[in-house]
Amino acid sequence: MKYGYIERERRFLIKNLPLELRLDGEYRCISDRYFPKTHLRLRRITTPEGQLIQQKFARKQLMSDSSHASITNLYLDPNEYQLLSSLGGLEIHKRRYRYAYGEYMFGIDVFEGQLSGLVLGEVEFPTDEAMELFRSPDFCTVEVTDEPFFRGGHLATVQADVLHRELRAIFE
Repeated sequence: MKYGYIERERRFLIKNLPLELRLDGEYRCISDRYFPKTHLRLRRITTPEGQLIQQKFARKQLMSDSSHASITNLYLDPNEYQLLSSLGGLEIHKRRYRYAYGEYMFGIDVFEGQLSGLVLGEVEFPTDEAMELFRSPDFCTVEVTDEPFFRGGHLATVQADVLHRELRAIFE
């Protein structure tokens, strides 16, 4: 792959944030816009105060198994972002915390809006072997790497009542 990279990732549902994050966790605000029936995502990352950190347009396509994806990113200036955001799409909003666990860094997403109540943790790996050997921390409740319901493009279509029904079925 010339301009993209292969992402090796596992995702987990989290019932409660680790205590350190609840007390004093720094986070970034992420707004993702998914374009239905494509593998395309428009992302805007800001500080909690609204200061722009990054805007990018990504193509993320799952490979033969759902723990590997081919990703290509284009980093955008404000005019390019504005133009692409005018195309519509379905948005989700979340706060992303970073959490060190051994040699790995979790991205823990606390969703807002219609997805309020959903907390997902994801961790990326340098090799397939590292991914297979990884043992998740206690705060990870259920692995959802292979669950299409918990992928960003699908989550953008989910209504609150459907999400809460799904979470109740898992956590109760």
